[in-house]
Amino acid sequence: MHYKKSSVLNEETIHPINGRRLSGLILSATMILALSVLTYRPAFGQDQSTPHASKYDNGTWYVVEQVVLKPGKRDDFLNIVKKYYEPAGRAVGSVPVMALENQTGSSDLTIIWRLKDGPTDLSWKVSPSDAAWQKQVVKLVGSKEKAKKIHEQYLSDIVSANSYIAFQEDSLAADPQK
Repeated sequence: MHYKKSSVLNEETIHPINGRRLSGLILSATMILALSVLTYRPAFGQDQSTPHASKYDNGTWYVVEQVVLKPGKRDDFLNIVKKYYEPAGRAVGSVPVMALENQTGSSDLTIIWRLKDGPTDLSWKVSPSDAAWQKQVVKLVGSKEKAKKIHEQYLSDIVSANSYIAFQEDSLAADPQK
């Protein structure tokens, strides 16, 4: 058998004439080819020889948050939400589209927020609606210090939270007439 060191991957490979094993270089090339075939997906309905850029139109953007709470902290967490955060949100017109208590899965809550201005809502460090909401919470509890303490308690009840961006085409929206 003829052995040589691969200069590309710096691992031992069998000479190609032997054919018993793929070299690191051949394996890497095969994986790159497979990945490029799997990830290439031309848009349906487009002439594949002349693809063109297109934006999402006629739909609504959402932030979907999934929250995992510490064991035994569900009631404390929801109490803060219902007593302070929901009233503040209603006062400034910033309420979730839907809030769900999950019965299965790895998260406890799923909260869905509509992005009124689409993805551009995500370009703010603190959006105008977030700033208005924070001011309303301070107003409800009486001081910044109390609001900060409540928020620290709220955060301490959370194990983890993940946010996802979602888009719903108008054609996929449920028909309210049905």
